[in-house]
Amino acid sequence: MEKNSIPKQKNIMQIINEAKERVCLSLLNQVSACERLLEEAENKDNKIKTKDLFLRQHKLLNRLEKVIR
Repeated sequence: MEKNSIPKQKNIMQIINEAKERVCLSLLNQVSACERLLEEAENKDNKIKTKDLFLRQHKLLNRLEKVIR
């Protein structure tokens, strides 16, 4: 019975790692999109939008850091 549990554990770990990878890629894409919008807002000197986007990007990076840990 122990022989069967080892492959299941590896399989579960694989699934968890793949899920983390997908979440990280999604968060990185969101950070990149936010960065582009942030640059546009800065170029237009839109301080409110710049602040909102900066805070959004900060939250995304914090979430990314939590997933990586």
